[in-house]
Order: sequence, then C-alpha cells, then structure tokens
Amino acid sequence: ESLRESEERYRLLAENATDVIWMMDMNLRYTYISPSTTRLTGFSVEEAMALSLEETVTPASREAIIKIMSEELALEERGARDPNRSRVFEAELKCKNASTAWVEIQAAFLHDAAGKASGVLGVSRDITERRQAEEELRASEQRMKAIADGSPIPQFVIGKGHEIIHWNRAL
Repeated sequence: ESLRESEERYRLLAENATDVIWMMDMNLRYTYISPSTTRLTGFSVEEAMALSLEETVTPASREAIIKIMSEELALEERGARDPNRSRVFEAELKCKNASTAWVEIQAAFLHDAAGKASGVLGVSRDITERRQAEEELRASEQRMKAIADGSPIPQFVIGKGHEIIHWNRAL
C-alpha cells in the first residue's frame, strides 16, 4: 500500500509538472518523457518517445549536446564522477508544428550498481519567451548604439565598474 501511494505521488508529480522530465539511455534514445512534452512541443508522449535526438533538436543544439555528453563522459572515465554533478545548458527543440522552442536543460548521468553511467536524467524548462526578450533587448541596444554613433555630440556609456563600455568618439 505504501509503495502504491508513493508511486502514485511520483506519477502525479511527473504528469502535472510544467517542465518536461525525461530519461535517455546512453545511445541518447528516450526511455521516459513526461506528458508536459505535449504542451511544449505538440508531440504526444508516444510520438516523442519514438523520435531520435536528430528529430528532437536543431542541428546546432544536437552538436552542442554531443559535445557536452563527450565532456561529461570524459570526466566519468577519468574517475572524476560526482554523483551530485549536473550540467545546465540551452537547446532549441523542434516542435510538431515546425516551429522551435528554446529550453534550459538540467541533466545528469544515471549510474548502475557498479557506478558506471547508464543513462541521462534531465529536466527541460521552456525559455522561449526569455530568449525572445533577450533578442529584443540586444536589437534595441544595437539601434541605440547606431543612433549614438551617428550623433555629432560626444557620448559614452559607463558600466557598473565605472569603465567606459561604449564611446562614439564624435569629436
């Protein structure tokens, strides 16, 4: 009874979390994806489980993920395994409607009884709106810089450490 109640609680958490909880084997094939993947990507759990990494993320994100996996596996092989270690990075997911969504991923290796990496546990959080706001801010800063650079009046911007971070040198 206690085990059933515990499983029920974990199932409720996984099924109702806003973030996508997932697991992959060492071949980067999904072994679990929470139902929240449907809200994020439009794919049902069954559809998402059938997708390969190449079908899940953009090519640039795939390359970044493979690089991160290689770095983490190298640490594992050197015996630098920290059971509490996780990696946080951003990736661009492919959605069912052909759009993309940016996520922040926190991932860590799962280990078997011998301590060998046996899979990956991750949580993906939608950061699409944050990325859009950051891009709009960068574009706005570039427009302001262009205006300042075209001004005949000398202008400069001082940073937090009192250093000049932009100067149009209009003199």
